[in-house]
Amino acid sequence: MAIIQSSDKYYLAVLQQSLHTNITTSIRPSQECIPAEQLLNSTVMKMVQYRRIIFFHILCHTHTDLMCFIDPAYLCLCTNDHHANCMEFKRDRTFQCSLTKHCANGAQCVQDHPICPSTRTCICPACFIGDECQFYAKAPGSTLDEILGYELKRNTILSKHPIT
Repeated sequence: MAIIQSSDKYYLAVLQQSLHTNITTSIRPSQECIPAEQLLNSTVMKMVQYRRIIFFHILCHTHTDLMCFIDPAYLCLCTNDHHANCMEFKRDRTFQCSLTKHCANGAQCVQDHPICPSTRTCICPACFIGDECQFYAKAPGSTLDEILGYELKRNTILSKHPIT
C-alpha cells in the first residue's frame, strides 16, 4: 500500500494484492482519502475514538464508490464488501528532517521516520540536482558536475576518484 500526501490531501496510490517488483500508477480524484469530517456529522466527530470507529463501516456501506477515508486518528480502506479496514494514522506527523543542514540550495529534506530515520531524501528546487541538491544544472550536460555528479564523492581529490 502506498499513500501519497499532496498539500493537505491524501491519496491511495497503490493497493498491492500480490508481490510485484515494479509498480506503475497514476493518481485520480477518485483515489482521494476523504476526510471523515466531510462524511460524518459534528456530533459523531466529537465522540472519543473507540465510539467513533463504529460509524466507519457505515461510511463504506453508504458511499459505495469510496476507496478510503481519513480520520484524525485512522486511515481506513473500504473493502470490496463495503467494510472499513482501518489502521492508526496520524495526519499531523511530519517527515521533515530534524537536521536542517542535510540538503543544499533551499531543498526540502524528508525522512522515512519522524524520530529514528534510516533514510533521508532531498527534494531539489528547479535547476539543482544531486543527492543533496548540491549541483547547479543550467543546461543538460553543460557542467562537469552534471556529467559526473553522482560519481563524485565529497571531500575527495578529483584525481583520486575511480571513473567507471
